Amino acid sequence: MQRIVFVSAFAPLMVACALVIAAFLSHKISTPLAMLSESVARIGSGDLQVRAHITGPEELRRLAMSVNTMAKSLENHLEVLKNETRRREQLETEVRLASEVQRSVLPENGTILESIELSGMCHQSKEVGGGVPRGRRRGGDYRKVS
Repeated sequence: MQRIVFVSAFAPLMVACALVIAAFLSHKISTPLAMLSESVARIGSGDLQVRAHITGPEELRRLAMSVNTMAKSLENHLEVLKNETRRREQLETEVRLASEVQRSVLPENGTILESIELSGMCHQSKEVGGGVPRGRRRGGDYRKVS
């Protein structure tokens, strides 16, 4: 009888202690997970500068390191893509300008010269060659045509 009273008196205390321990352990795991989830959500919305700084169980720290590595990789790939897009847009502008210059220099209808038979074709350029040949930049090899 005394045992039953002893067990029934301490049973609620033991259940309360178990609940406190469970709450502590749950908090210790759920807090880093919530922080990691917030970091991942910010990365997903486009903020690639965010890094997850997690203190907690080793598995969560490794997961945070993987998320950080992924964010850095995405950041690098995005920078490469931006640079490539910028370079491509610049080349397209140069080709368009070269094509306009080419069309403005050459006549649309062929010129008829009675003493000479001459024909030619004009193809639009697909890329720009890039400038003046070496040795001709200085020295006045260019003549002004009026």
